[in-house]
Amino acid sequence: MSKTTMDRQAGALLIDAVLGLTVLTIGILSFFFVFQMTFRATSDVGVEDQAGAAMENAAETLKTADFATLYATYQGARLPALDVIAPDGSPATVQVDFNVNEAALPPEYGPVVDIDGDGALDTANASGHYVLLPARLTLDYGMSYGAEQKVLFLVLAED
Repeated sequence: MSKTTMDRQAGALLIDAVLGLTVLTIGILSFFFVFQMTFRATSDVGVEDQAGAAMENAAETLKTADFATLYATYQGARLPALDVIAPDGSPATVQVDFNVNEAALPPEYGPVVDIDGDGALDTANASGHYVLLPARLTLDYGMSYGAEQKVLFLVLAED
């Protein structure tokens, strides 16, 4: 074999080695990227579960409270959301807001319209006398990709 043939074979071998290392590097980096994305997705699922549990706890707190003083006690309250972090890094809370205006009741509550039970659907503020109490629970929390919000609409009634 001549020197130029050997140089060409050595050059081809070097190109093969560089291409092989490039493909190997891309494969390893892809593996780490997928591993990171899987870890992040698993973490996000855990946060979603914790946020759902916090909403359920807040709803249970309202359901077990004294119905007659529910509005006065919890309107505008912020209930703790255990193990949930707000988008700003502080502990998250569930905001409680009662809708007591029969004329402007959001459609998310469904067909509930007569909050005070008087048969008329025109009471602007039924906070002093209610037989049904529509509540909106809101939780803002942080995920790996940014802020999320969970909202729960429920209608409370005396047992």
